[in-house]
Formats: sequence, C-alpha cells, structure tokens
Amino acid sequence: MHLGAEFALWWYSKENFFFSSVNKALRTFDRDTIITFRVFSRDIGELLHQDFLLQRDQGKLWENGEDIFVYRGQTISPDVLNWISGNEDELVSFTNFVSTSRKREVGTFFAESTQAISQGLEPALFEMRLSTRQPIKPFADVSMYSQFSNEDEILFMIGIIFRIDKVIKREKPEMPYTLVRLSLIGNADYDMREVVDHLKATRINATYNNQLANFASILEEMSEYGKAECYYPKLMNQISNDKSVHAACLDGHGTIALRNGKYADAIMYETEAVEIYENHEPRDLLHLAKKYNNLGMAYGASGNPSTARFHFQRSNELKYSLFHNDRHIDMADTFDNFGNCYEIENDFDQAEENFHRALAIRIGNNMPRRHPDFVKNYMSLGNVYGNKKMFEQVVLYHQKALDLARDVLPFDHPLLGVCYNNLRENYASMCNDDKAKDYFDKALKVYRCTYDTDHPEIKCTQDNITKIVNALSDYYCSPSAISVIISIIISVILPLYTYMLCE
Repeated sequence: MHLGAEFALWWYSKENFFFSSVNKALRTFDRDTIITFRVFSRDIGELLHQDFLLQRDQGKLWENGEDIFVYRGQTISPDVLNWISGNEDELVSFTNFVSTSRKREVGTFFAESTQAISQGLEPALFEMRLSTRQPIKPFADVSMYSQFSNEDEILFMIGIIFRIDKVIKREKPEMPYTLVRLSLIGNADYDMREVVDHLKATRINATYNNQLANFASILEEMSEYGKAECYYPKLMNQISNDKSVHAACLDGHGTIALRNGKYADAIMYETEAVEIYENHEPRDLLHLAKKYNNLGMAYGASGNPSTARFHFQRSNELKYSLFHNDRHIDMADTFDNFGNCYEIENDFDQAEENFHRALAIRIGNNMPRRHPDFVKNYMSLGNVYGNKKMFEQVVLYHQKALDLARDVLPFDHPLLGVCYNNLRENYASMCNDDKAKDYFDKALKVYRCTYDTDHPEIKCTQDNITKIVNALSDYYCSPSAISVIISIIISVILPLYTYMLCE
C-alpha cells in the first residue's frame, strides 16, 4: 500500500521511528537500510522538489527578496569539527536529510544537548544563509507535514551542498557552542557540476535498466567492492531469466575480482559475460564492447598482453561499428589499454602514442577537466616517461595526476594510492629518500584501507622494500636511506607479518 509523499514526511518527522533510522543509515552508508527505505526517500525528494518550486514562486521562502537564515543545532565529533574549521571557503556536502529551523532558539536548544556533550561530542550551531534560487538539491518549509509544526522546519534533500564561510570556535564559557556559518551553493556556483552531470550520463543512467544493478555499479565506482559484491548474488537469484542483468552481475564480479588481484576469477567471470552478450538478442554492441574491454584488462593484469590486445581490438571494432569514428569519447579507454599492453612489452614509444591519443580524445570531446579519467591518463603518461628515463616529464604527469586525484577522489580511493606510489618510485630513483618515504607511507595507508593483506599491491610494496634492503650493500646507499629502510621494516613489515600469523 502506497500512502503518498506527504505521509512519508510525517513519518520522517517522528524521531522515534523514521528520522533517526534513515539518517543514521545515510550517514553510515548502511546499504541494506537505504535500499529498504528507498521508496520513502524518493517520495520525500519528490515532495521537496514540488514544494520548493511552489513556495519559491509564491514568495513564501524569500520574503521581500531577502536572504533566508536557518539554523541547525547538533553535536558532532571533534575530528569532524576540526576538519570543518580547517576548510573555510571549501564545500561541504550532507549525505543525509538536513532538518533546520527558521528559529535560532530551536537550533540552539539542539546544540546544547548535555547528554551528547557528555559522550565526548562537541556542540555546534550551523547558521545557514540561503540566497540562491537554484540550489543543487531542493528544500522546502515542511511545517504543514511535520509532527512538530511549531518549529518552522526547513528540510533539505540528501546531498545538499554548502560553502563553509566562517567557523567561530567555542573558547569562552559564554560561548556554549561552536558557530559554523554556511552559504547554500547553487548550480551556477558548483564547480563540480559538469563532472557530476557527465558521470550521471555515462556511468549511471546509461548502465543497466535495474536499480540494484545500477546501485552496485555506483558502489564499484566508489571502490566499495565488498559492498557491491553483496548485491550480485541477490540479483542473479532474483532475475535469473534476464540475461542482460545476469551478464551485468558476472561483469561486476569480474571487475571486483580484478581490483582484488584475483585475475583467474576475473577472466572466468568476464568470459562468461562476453558469451552471454554475444548470444543475446538484440545485441547490445556498446555493452558487449565494454565486456571485451574488461576481459582484456583481466588478461593484461594477469601478464598476458597479446591476448589482452586481441580483446581490446575486438572492443575497438565493435565501438567503431557503432560510432563510425575513432575519436568518440568511448574510444579513449581502448587506447589507454592498448598503451598498457605496449608498455608491458617494453614498446614505450607505442605506449606513449596511445596514451596521448586517449588524452587527445578526452580533451577533444570536452570531457570535464576534473573528471577522474584524467587521473589515470596522467598516471599512464608518467609511467611510460619513467620507463623512457624522461624524469622531468615523469614528475610533471605524476604530480598532475596526484593534484587532480586529491581534488576529486575520496582520501582512501585506491587510485590515490597508486598516485602516491608512482611518486614514491620516482623520488626513490632520484635518491630523494625523505620524499620517497613520505609518499610510501601515504600509499600504504590508502592500500591498507582498500586491499586485503594478500593483495598484489601489498605484496608488491613489500617486494619494493626487499629490493631496497638488498641495495644496502651498494656503495652509494646513504645513511639517511638506511634509517628510512629500518623505519619501514619496523612500521610495515613486522605488523603485516604479525597480522598474517594471527589469521
């Protein structure tokens, strides 16, 4: 039975039921609860959008054209508060529904919750200035729906974005909370808007005609491989007669196996996915091309570049038959992979040519310059220039990759770890021990967040340490390098060895 969106908002306002359950799930990314309550979340979003347009046009939100100020009081962890304090003039996004009030005293009441403060949390009052008429996400006055109609509640949709204007810390007794001043960001102010729209069009909306399959695909994009993997068996059991979704699940399993260094499993899954798409009518050439591309990546990662190139070529042919153009944006990935094959075979000139071709395609198709695909492109060029001993170009492209990765990727994304590791290798080859160790520590920190202990990246990192240790006998090894290696052994190898013994 579906009761309608207004009932969803009423249930949401009942703190003992919906409010705490949904927002906790959104904050902690509890995927099962999010899926369970997705209908409620969708209804709330639709109603907020409708009411925002109505209230805006009727002048109920911005009276006399003046900015609105709303308030939210809450207690937050000291770490989060320190992050906010250190990022003035940066953007902050809320991953949950955000309940606020036009009344400052309501926000102050919630900020001064003594029970939460006694638990080691910090009181904070968020003062939010609303000036833009075109926000990223909708908001509306929901007092008429709420169980607490006297609070003058303004509710924001999940994903609302603010700019951190000023943080006034709680330092005196008469200041019972930290004041955080925020300004609502609109579509015109959001410098990642172009990237988000591009990702929606190419990675999400155009993926699969199944919500759970798309959700799992998004989790993969976020490198949440363990969470994504949970959905594929459910999908395969629920939709056993839908061959395209079945193949999508196999492809998902293959992608995760590839990321986890289980290359034989990746080849098995991707081969089966290709076979399904080859025999499925009507043939979806674009998805089939992507499956061949993924199969080629699995063979390439397993050390079989000739077979990988065969599958990349097949992917290239299918894409060309669709687009009749070798400069289409979907061709960039294929040239990236051709370049990787040539690099494995030590044909660095051909590798460089293919990587530059991929870069030219992305730029020529006006891909947003902050798109994550540029990170991989810059890294590939940095690697090939490293093999060609062109060290100025190495630093240039690896630094470009790292700067962009820091800007657009989560702090624990594996691609960021690769960026750190690439610069580590470069500075190690230049005998810059301090910088090499710094980037080594950062890379390993990311890898530990993402990979299991037996992942090839962890093993490769240990192998690199072994090589450095073996080089100690070389006459050019400096005392500072020796101290770096000793600290690495103490901080990395011993904990890993102890961990493996306890397994």
